[in-house]
This record gives sequence, C-alpha cells and structure tokens, in this order.
Amino acid sequence: MLAILALGCGAHKITVFKHADHRGASLKVDVSQSHCTSLPRNWDNQISSINTHGACVIIFDRSYCQGRGKAMAPGTPSHNHLGSFGFNDKISSFKQC
Repeated sequence: MLAILALGCGAHKITVFKHADHRGASLKVDVSQSHCTSLPRNWDNQISSINTHGACVIIFDRSYCQGRGKAMAPGTPSHNHLGSFGFNDKISSFKQC
C-alpha cells in the first residue's frame, strides 16, 4: 500500500538515494510537518543517503513514522552515508522536524 499522504502547509521536498554519497537511483519525496510520508514499497528499506535540501527531517525505520527515529537537521553529519548511525537501508518514512 502506497502511503504518501496529502501535503499540508510547510511541505518540503527532499531527495533520497539508494547508494551512499548521493549516488544511484534517486527519488524526490514531499515531507510535511503535519503528515507522515511513507516510502513506496519498492523504496522501503533501500535508502543509503539523503539530501534534505536545507530542511530538518526526522527519518523513521518503520512506515507511518513509527519505530526508531532520527532527526537530520541541516549541518548534521551522515547525510551522505546513513550507515554511520545505523540507518543504512532502514528508512521507511519521514516527517519534518
């Protein structure tokens, strides 16, 4: 089931990549403060790097913003390699900080 929910005010686009260092296949994802955005099944647990384009997002290891979460604020390390804090190939959903 695809669970990309309607965007509310303050939506922001991020880009996720299947490989470290922003390489490989990429997908633009709309992330909102008021709604959780779950990845399509073919991208679920496939992300190795992320470009937040200056936004602060919380990444979750389960769909519907459940499970373990980690804030990815501008300037924080590891956007290029999510394995450095245990999130390589484990992201399933997002929400803005």
